[in-house]
Amino acid sequence: YDQGLQAIVAQLNDDTWFDFEASLVSRESVDTVEELALHDVVVIGGVESGPDQFSPFAGALRAYVEQGGGLVTTGFGIDAAAGLSGQVRSDFDAVVPINTDGGPAYLYQVSIAPAGTHPIVAGVNAFYLGDGVWAEYPAATPEVDTGASLLATSGSTPVAAAMTAGDGRSVYLGVGYAQYYGDTSPLRAGDADRLLEQA
Repeated sequence: YDQGLQAIVAQLNDDTWFDFEASLVSRESVDTVEELALHDVVVIGGVESGPDQFSPFAGALRAYVEQGGGLVTTGFGIDAAAGLSGQVRSDFDAVVPINTDGGPAYLYQVSIAPAGTHPIVAGVNAFYLGDGVWAEYPAATPEVDTGASLLATSGSTPVAAAMTAGDGRSVYLGVGYAQYYGDTSPLRAGDADRLLEQA
């Protein structure tokens, strides 16, 4: 299931808008704050169902973000977090700027439009996801956490948000950048690419 995450790595390393040195890492190599601190930003996305994807490092991830790290959670992250409970759930929710409690809902063949004037959406125009790409959004109300900035919508549905968490920053992009099936080429260029890179 790492194909979608590897596609994100390649997308960032093509340096369309900014210069990146992105690499794919295993969960086991980022399950402590010290290991996470070797990275400026961690990008995660839902690539499998069940709590095992995020539970091994949710606590370390929270501490990393609150101590000044950066986090970008991409589409299907809500789905992958659906089985989390207890302290692991609290840790994950604390650093993701949307409501993950009610699980995910999905949009297909939609346009994404920037909302507001946040630097992450500066210069980003509305874009169409295409036939093969899904977007995820929070099924629970309220959709966006208190204090978070809404970044983008599809119609009136929030699909991206950002917030500060302690000394760190966190972004949720419901677009399925980590999607590992179908034609994801609409995500890898143009305004969709710019949104990811600016996040």
